[in-house]
Amino acid sequence: MKHKIIFITPEYIDWDCMEEILDFVDVVVYRSSTKEIEDKVKELKKIKLMCKKTFCLVEDDLELFSKVSTNGVLITKKGTNVMFARDAIGYKKMVGYKVSNLKDIEVASFADVDFFMAGNMFFDTDFISDKLLELEEVRLIKSVSSKPIVLMGGLTGLNITEQMIRVADGFAFSSYLFKDTSSKIERLKKLLNR
Repeated sequence: MKHKIIFITPEYIDWDCMEEILDFVDVVVYRSSTKEIEDKVKELKKIKLMCKKTFCLVEDDLELFSKVSTNGVLITKKGTNVMFARDAIGYKKMVGYKVSNLKDIEVASFADVDFFMAGNMFFDTDFISDKLLELEEVRLIKSVSSKPIVLMGGLTGLNITEQMIRVADGFAFSSYLFKDTSSKIERLKKLLNR
């Protein structure tokens, strides 16, 4: 099985390595909470132009999605209601939903999401969470849902275990890929047989 690789943009993007990252990943999620809408539109349009084979999603921002049509949205619990998002963007676009327990899965089951982002697996400054998700909880989520599950939160090429590889359908990274990009991508390719 080929694991999906998702890159979630940190607040400040290192444009020097974005092309290499976008050539490696399957999906990029644009996330920005502090920028003005005009700046978000500019950045997202630039990313879309760089995406040759990469799907492009927007995190929690339906206004931005409506201004720069992407392949879909990623909804987190702090953001947009997942059921509203599916209705707003339709069924031809992708909807991902961040989960951290079975209760989240129950909510999302009514919204017909395409995949789940599960985490945080490790403490991480990019994905702040008060509780870490245990691998056993991920197995439990997989037992009640047929949707793909992408692990996120503090993941690196050094802390992904064989058990995680067997359980997950994909992995999400953020600023980890910005420093020593080439060597980290090579490490992930070997680890995930890509």
